[in-house]
Amino acid sequence: MTINVTPVIHGGPPPGTGMYLMDTPVIDPAVTLAEYCHIMKINENGFWGVNDPDPAVGSDTCLIFDLDQRNQLLHYLEEAQEEIEQVTNYPLRARWIEETLYYECPKIASMCRVLEVGARLETIVEADSPLEYVSTPGYGTVVVSTAAYAKADLRLYYPVSLVPDLQPEIDVAYIEIDTGAGTTTFYIPRCRLVHPAYVDYDLPIPYNNNAYFLDILDVKAITTDPSSQGTLVWPHKCSGSCNCGCSEQTQTACLYITNSKIGAITAKPATYSSGTWHTATACLCETPSKVTLRYKAGMLRGSTKTKQAMIAVIRLAHSKMPFAPCSCQYATTWWTKDIAIPDVLTRERLNCNFGLSNGAWQAYRWAQSMRCLRGGTL
Repeated sequence: MTINVTPVIHGGPPPGTGMYLMDTPVIDPAVTLAEYCHIMKINENGFWGVNDPDPAVGSDTCLIFDLDQRNQLLHYLEEAQEEIEQVTNYPLRARWIEETLYYECPKIASMCRVLEVGARLETIVEADSPLEYVSTPGYGTVVVSTAAYAKADLRLYYPVSLVPDLQPEIDVAYIEIDTGAGTTTFYIPRCRLVHPAYVDYDLPIPYNNNAYFLDILDVKAITTDPSSQGTLVWPHKCSGSCNCGCSEQTQTACLYITNSKIGAITAKPATYSSGTWHTATACLCETPSKVTLRYKAGMLRGSTKTKQAMIAVIRLAHSKMPFAPCSCQYATTWWTKDIAIPDVLTRERLNCNFGLSNGAWQAYRWAQSMRCLRGGTL
């Protein structure tokens, strides 16, 4: 792809040669950066380094953020999410998990709130899908033929043709998505579509110059693969007559959720063909020693509880920040309250694992109230 722009005098990478430097979360974030801006009433254009002469009504007009500031905020949000999930024992945003554990039947997965079994499946719906920009309002629109996929399964990414090593996902939080007869249209704020050459730009990006923004993106469907559920492992490789060797024997398995809330799953030797699982004969000279489980677990988006989870993550993240996330009045007020430590603390407050500040305490109380409890027996 060729981009024609006016030569830049004051630094910044030349068009087409810059690298996308924004950190990409290893896990699906409970709070995306766009969601943080929305909740904290931060003007998104300035947050993504874009100079918008006409900021949105109801948002604080802040200074232009740079890449380091965005990455620092992302770090604190991720750290807060990980700490809360260690208490709740399930993801705050549903994600796919693969783990190998010692075998027992039924097996209790590491995570509670198991939603479905199967591995994460990523399918390219449309590569290099063209973007069209509408000046008023400032959206980039992309229309995709998506008759085979639900709207919730679709995700947008920087095109692999521009970022071959790592495809950052484009945040679609709080945007309009229209579905028609076999098509889906996304209306994406242009500030979220900055070209990778300008993600770490020294100067504010001109809002109305399309040359600084993407003109294509990749559309993928993220779904659950029912054909890849589990694997049973025996400590020695066995033949049909149980003549065992010194390597391991594996057998694919179908999984069944016996208790979604606590994550109880059974695994049965089986093979998958033509969309159906079929019982299989495996080496039965002894019980499997290990089982690999593939499943999706966590909280589904959109409920009241997930909104509470987002606030808990933000408050705990604020408590970790040595400085306010920005100069915006609303966000600074939240941060000031969250880092404050009362003069008098209760015994429970003194034993809070997250810290003594207001933000840490409120996040810990929420995590404790939402934690998954498992008894000694099923």
